[in-house]
Amino acid sequence: MSRVIGAPLTAEESAALVAACRSLVGHVRFRHQGRNPEIGLDCAGMLVWALRKISRPVEDLRAYGREPHKDGLRQCLIRNLGRPLPKSGMQAGDIALMRFDCDPRHVGLLTQLPDGRMGLIHVHAHNKVVAEHGLDDFWRGNIVEVYRP
Repeated sequence: MSRVIGAPLTAEESAALVAACRSLVGHVRFRHQGRNPEIGLDCAGMLVWALRKISRPVEDLRAYGREPHKDGLRQCLIRNLGRPLPKSGMQAGDIALMRFDCDPRHVGLLTQLPDGRMGLIHVHAHNKVVAEHGLDDFWRGNIVEVYRP
């Protein structure tokens, strides 16, 4: 299956993707359908912005309400990044698709924290800003699929 993003990211590109997202932590606010860090980003917008920043543009999913229609977010990830990988193989630099109580509707970037634990960078209405935190049982349990850019 072809991927809009092209070949898998190199190790250097993956590190640059994590660095781009980390540059947003703590000061870029949540904004539904936001695609500009100056104004605000949503979860998909953070990843679209960061991938463009490392010169790996992807197709954007813009036509959605507060909850993406059915599995539109998942289908957009598949078009851009190819088929999902098993959760058991997830690693830093992967994109996690999450479900809370209905269709999958949230994405974030998996990271490795300085203490060696796996982390998650994402922006969510609850957080109000881009945040990075450990991937605890709650967040790990809500991951339904993992994609490797």
